[in-house]
Amino acid sequence: EKTAWIGGLPENEASVERNKELMEHMKQAGNCKFVKIGKGGSGSAGFTTGEEVQLAIATLNGSVFQGHAIQVDVWTKKEVA
Repeated sequence: EKTAWIGGLPENEASVERNKELMEHMKQAGNCKFVKIGKGGSGSAGFTTGEEVQLAIATLNGSVFQGHAIQVDVWTKKEVA
């Protein structure tokens, strides 16, 4: 899986600008290609390889972005009931 889940950001502050800044933050772990954070304060980050996702989880989970400790974890697709 080449996508990481990101959470812990404030709700209702989603913006293209914040996504760009967060993408730069996520590039500490590798080639982050996109970040999409929704109104709920969580979303996803796409990387080139699964190893980069694992590195992002290992190094950026709990890191501080714009004053907020963010959560980085494995992306799991919602099970269809």
